[in-house]
Amino acid sequence: MATENVRQPDSAHHVERIDLARQALNQIEVLVDVAQEQAAGGGGDPDLMLGLLGRVRQMTDAAVALLVDVVDGDEQSGELVQSKRSEILGRR
Repeated sequence: MATENVRQPDSAHHVERIDLARQALNQIEVLVDVAQEQAAGGGGDPDLMLGLLGRVRQMTDAAVALLVDVVDGDEQSGELVQSKRSEILGRR
């Protein structure tokens, strides 16, 4: 029985990517709750709602990139982690 050669991701970057994606998903959960409260209150400011939706989209894109994007080598994986960390946490 032949087995495929599957390149395993660097474990340190892999764990960090999953953790950052989890943090992005946690932010989405909170942002959706805030948007629902604003909508239920009937006084939702359109600019606030657009801002919340924009941040939800940004966090969704970041989580998907961290979980799905295939990168070649540790250097590119590290660059992806650094870039997405800034987007998600707002710091390096």
